[in-house]
Order: sequence, then C-alpha cells, then structure tokens
Amino acid sequence: MDPAGGAFLLSGNEALARAALNAGVGFAASYPGSPITETNEWLLKSPRVKAQWSTNEHVALHAATGACWSGVRSLVTMKQVGLHVAADPAAYLAYAGVKAGLVLGVGTDPGANSSTGEFDVRWLAREMHWPLFEPATVQEVYAFALAAWDLSEQSGLPILFHMPAPLCHTVAVIEVAPLPAVGPAPGHFKQDPDSFVNVGGRAVKNHARLLDRLRAVQDRWSSQSGQGKQGIIAAGIHHPMAVEILRELGADVPLLKLGLSHPLHPEILQGFAVEEALVLEELDGFLSSGLQALANRARLPMWISSSNGPDGLAAGQMTYAQARERIATYLGLPVPAPLMSPPDLPPRPGTFCPGCSHRSPLMAIREMVGETGVYGGDIGCSSLPPHASDWLTCMGSGIGIAQGVALVTDQKVIASIGDSTFFHAGLPGVLNAQQQGANLVLVVLDNQYVAMTGHQPTANTDGPHGGPPGGGQTITIETALAGLGVTDVRRVDAYDYKQMRYELAQAMGRPGMAVLVVAGECRLQLGRREPERIEALPRYALIPELCNHCGACYEQLGCVAIHDLGAELKIDLDACTRCGLCYQVCTDRKAIIPYTLEPKS
Repeated sequence: MDPAGGAFLLSGNEALARAALNAGVGFAASYPGSPITETNEWLLKSPRVKAQWSTNEHVALHAATGACWSGVRSLVTMKQVGLHVAADPAAYLAYAGVKAGLVLGVGTDPGANSSTGEFDVRWLAREMHWPLFEPATVQEVYAFALAAWDLSEQSGLPILFHMPAPLCHTVAVIEVAPLPAVGPAPGHFKQDPDSFVNVGGRAVKNHARLLDRLRAVQDRWSSQSGQGKQGIIAAGIHHPMAVEILRELGADVPLLKLGLSHPLHPEILQGFAVEEALVLEELDGFLSSGLQALANRARLPMWISSSNGPDGLAAGQMTYAQARERIATYLGLPVPAPLMSPPDLPPRPGTFCPGCSHRSPLMAIREMVGETGVYGGDIGCSSLPPHASDWLTCMGSGIGIAQGVALVTDQKVIASIGDSTFFHAGLPGVLNAQQQGANLVLVVLDNQYVAMTGHQPTANTDGPHGGPPGGGQTITIETALAGLGVTDVRRVDAYDYKQMRYELAQAMGRPGMAVLVVAGECRLQLGRREPERIEALPRYALIPELCNHCGACYEQLGCVAIHDLGAELKIDLDACTRCGLCYQVCTDRKAIIPYTLEPKS
C-alpha cells in the first residue's frame, strides 16, 4: 500500500484498511465473510500490522481485546452473521472498556446476496452499548474510521462501524494522508482487575460506568439542509441516495443526515424544525424506532414515520427506485417513470466450480439417505446447489441439528461440514454428539481452504498451500477429532467415487458417530499453484451417440463444465479440470471416455 498521501481509487473495504494504517492500528483479526473480507486481506500484506485469520469471530474479538488491553490499537472485521457469534465477548468488552482504540467493522448484507440471513445487527449496538458509526461514502469510511479510533480511546468504549455491502464494494477516488513514518510500538499489558474482572457487584458498577461513558459520546455528527414542514432523515448510504432523489424530484425539503446513529444525542431533533419526517431506511426500522422514542421523550410536535411502512419492518435491500417511489409518495409528488427497465435475465443459481471436491461426497450422500433419510448441511461451498440439504441456517448447524434428529428418531442421519466451518463452529457439536452417543455419520469436506470467501487458510492449511509460514502449526482434522474422543474416523479421496460410496455405506452401518474426512484440494487452487499437474491428467470426451441422458453427470453431479445443448451434452474442455468424476458416475461407462491425446476429429 503506497505510504504517500494523496488521491487514491479505493473501495470501501480498502478505505477502512487504509484508515487503520493511518490511525496506527497494530493488530487486526477477522474471520472471512463477504462483503468485508478484503479489508483484512489488505492488512495481512502490511508489515505494520500483526493481522490474522481467526478460527471464528468470537475468537477474533477476544484476540483484539487482548491487543487493545495491551495498549495496541485494533481492528476486527466480520459479516453480520459473524457479529452474532461475537456478541458475547462484545457485550463484556463494553463493560470492561478499552485501553487503546478498538473498532469492529461489520459488513452487512441487505438482500442476503451472500448470506443465509439479512439481519439488521445495528440493534446489537444498543444491546451491547457500543457507539455506532454509519459512514455514507467511501471518503467517509476513511474519515469516520480515523475518528472512531480516537473516540474509542477518549470514551474507553469499543466502536461498531456499520458497512453495508454496497458501501463495502463501492469504488471512489478519495483523499488520504501519508502513513506515519514509524509503525505502531509493541504493547504491554497492565493489570486492571476493577475493569477486566466482571463479577457480582463489580459488574453492576462497570455497567453504570459504561452507561456514563455512552452518554458522554452522544454527539451530533450530523448535518442538515433545506426548508419546509416535511423532512427526510437518513444515515449511512441512504443519505447520498436521498440527496440524489430530492435533486431528481426538484424538491427542496429539509434533509437531516446522521453519522452516529447510536447513541442519539437528545437534542438531535431540536434544530430540525419540521412537522413530520420520513426516515429512509431498510430492514428492521432501527433508526426510525430510536428517533420516534427520542421525539416522544423530548415532547416534540413532530410525526416520524419509516419508509418501510407503519411498523418500520421490511425485507430485502432497498433499491434506488423503491426509495424514490417512497419519497415521492410521502411528499405528494408524481412518481417518476423508471429510468430503465431491468434486463430480463435468466436465473443464475450458485453452484460448485468445475472439479470441486465437494461434488462426489454430496452426490453420494443424497443417494444413500434416499427418500426417508435425513441430510443436514452447513454453511460454505457445500451449501450450493444442486446438492441441497434438509436445512441450512448458521455455522455448525449441520452436526448440531443432526444429532438432535438422530437422538429422537430411527432415521438414517448424515451431516456434512466444511473444514473451515469444522474449526469455526463444528467442534462443540462434534463433542456433544460423541458424548451423547448420537447415531449418525459426519462427513467433513476437507478442501484445505475457506474457499467460498476467497481461499483464505484454515487451521489445517499447511504452508505450501498458503497456511502459516515457518512457526505456524498445522492442525489436522483427524488430530482434532481424536482429541474429542472420536475413534471411528476414515479418510476418503474425494475424487474416488466408488470408494466414497463404499465408505459411506459402511459408516452408516456402524453404531455411534462415524466420521469420514473427504479430502481433495480445491481444484481452482491446485490449478493456479500447479497447472502442470492438471495438464498431466487425461481429458474427457462425451460421445453423444452413446449418451442415454440419464442425468448422472449433468443433473446429479451438477458439473458446470458439461453443457446441455438440447439434443446432446458436451464437455467444455476449457472449463474442465479433469477431475474424472463425470467418467466415474456415467451409468454405462461408455458415453464418457478419457483420452490423453487430442482426437483427430
């Protein structure tokens, strides 16, 4: 990252990383999750910051807590569902307070474009008693983050930094300051039991201190413009949206922008002289709820409503067209015609990459459970179609829910979990299932990476594959299972479908919990690191005259390198990674053939 100051083209994620370097952050921790993964990826490249991919978000925040208690400014990043995982240490950190500034950047996903839920985690700022910043632009991400570390140290409180997906990925030219000439100094931990040990009466005392600190940071962090009796209130990325809409409608109405949406200053509405205001927001009405309560306590003659409707609740990401319609209707103005009709595109569901090592075990699982068995999947690449599980909620749900089913039914139960999720949230579930004697099969899909978010390393990723260099220790899945008392463990080659089916059938016939570790490095990573290994493998061709369109390779295996041309199927040699699974699942072993030389025709 260029140490000089000036104008740079940065995304919101990159602006947060740059602000961390300018603010003298010395420690950063994260568990990868879209839309905010790139922030920590930037910091991992900087020698100024000791950055890490943590086992999960709970661990990441605890590690950053230790760093900030040692006097080192810290940054933690995660997606919105990760904040649920980190909520316990987050609440206690507010009680204990910080010594050096700590900022938690949370990338949210309205519309659930890359998540199993679109939770409005801003409500957690109230529950955890964290000040909440909502930058509106990429430049504000940089400027607000610099202010956030200062405010954290001034107040003794950690700061929650809200980054919706559009802001994380928006790119703009912004002005940044030069990096400090000297990097952060090493930390030193000093005991402070009155703050750090929260038990009994001391916890109550620290709670009261926390509330005093929270009241002290109430600031306006706001601006307003326009005149009239009807106003608009917005925070974060909805403010520039409102500015553009009002310009398009030709409406000069009062517009109040909020940058710190919790805690709200008790006088924030005093100078906003309107009779009614529309809060432009999405999801769960966090802002309108707080402003309505504030207006009521201040006995202001102001009616506040939400763009989400009477109850302030709405699902999905609010588009510009939807916001424009709601503002125009509120102001009693004609709703402009859409700028353009959305293109009529065919649906494009997510699926595995060509040659993915998850294909064979998940196809085998579906065959083995049949119509009456139960299959519980988990978060990650393994959640993609066509191998849909019977449930998909949060990290660790595969083994966690499956053991409950296994303990109260006599059905066949199989659960799957990726290697990253296994270390993130699977270990407690495995321990509990083993302790309770749950009769099930657990399939651990070991592709050696956090593949879905960009191939970050996991605890079992070794050095040659991008894991910790030198002193870092690689933990095998088998070692972790043995430590939990699991003895029925088999390792299976993900690209040997016959062996996969055999081992799965055998495991289902054994009592208790049997674990299959299905190993196969992510094919994309193998091709990038050792392309000569892929080139040395045989190619595969599909003979249309011999194909009976059984669907084993195209529908059940779901290989995206096989194209349905209507009258026939064809293997795309440019997309094919030569994994050979299509050849193995072909019902008659004649329609798909391997070859090592280019055919003459």
